[in-house]
Amino acid sequence: IMYKHYLRRFFMNNAKNEGSDASRLALALLKGTAVGIGAAAVLMPILALAAYSSPDPSKLTVYLGYAAFALAAAVSGIAAAKFTGGGMLPGAISAAGPSVVVFAVSLLIDGGSETSAAVSAAFHFGAVLLGALSAAAAGKRKPKKRAKHSSPKKAPRRRSR
Repeated sequence: IMYKHYLRRFFMNNAKNEGSDASRLALALLKGTAVGIGAAAVLMPILALAAYSSPDPSKLTVYLGYAAFALAAAVSGIAAAKFTGGGMLPGAISAAGPSVVVFAVSLLIDGGSETSAAVSAAFHFGAVLLGALSAAAAGKRKPKKRAKHSSPKKAPRRRSR
């Protein structure tokens, strides 16, 4: 019973929303995923223009696609942390949603990439881990305690009349 308290505190600290853990995680998944997809939609054209300006854009498309997906996973994790109040689990879930879909589609459809399924799976696992770590970094922090001894107080100034 006690370990559940510590796990909940580690993964879902300072949650703003009332309700069950499942509803908070679903909310984190939806909102974080939406923000991550929005970030990917902004990053993809920018990185496509960067690839287009290179002499051989076909060599860069896979790597720039991975970069856009990783950045979107990090943004998704940060958004999930902000929406739920912090914790690694909402960030991992919000990054795992699109990652699972993209990985499944990449297994079904051959995009002409030389990337193997194992490398792609490792990348998607890394994207989920990046979402979790970015959510942990973006979560609320405890205020720092001040030192017991503070600087000496200055004497109040007298007003001159």
